Amino acid sequence: MSVDVNWADEARTIVRYSFAGMWNWDEFYIALDRALEMENSVSHRVDVVADLRRSERIPSDALSHVQIIARKQPANLQLSVFVTNSLFARALLGVLRPISKTVSNHYRIVPDLERAYTEIQADRRERKQV
Repeated sequence: MSVDVNWADEARTIVRYSFAGMWNWDEFYIALDRALEMENSVSHRVDVVADLRRSERIPSDALSHVQIIARKQPANLQLSVFVTNSLFARALLGVLRPISKTVSNHYRIVPDLERAYTEIQADRRERKQV
């Protein structure tokens, strides 16, 4: 499978997706179902790190899938951080940010994993959810 999902920490506060190669939406939705089970298994805040650095591309129809995915997220999910240098991903987020407060409050794009975890810690401090 080209999309894998696991807990990134023993405290079960960060779900980490790893994307590799030419993944598709069917593979993603299998991983999403597993992530939703994980997120719903705890009552505390959960954040997501989506590591797209080994992904060859984002499949077509991303905008419609982003809307479906956003509607499925549980209440305890706070921040989703995408690790990528993809210009397409940055452009997509740039289009959505001004029209959606949810996107601007809950989604970030960063170039590396270290920055992803830094963004999560900063957001937790800001929301007083450390």
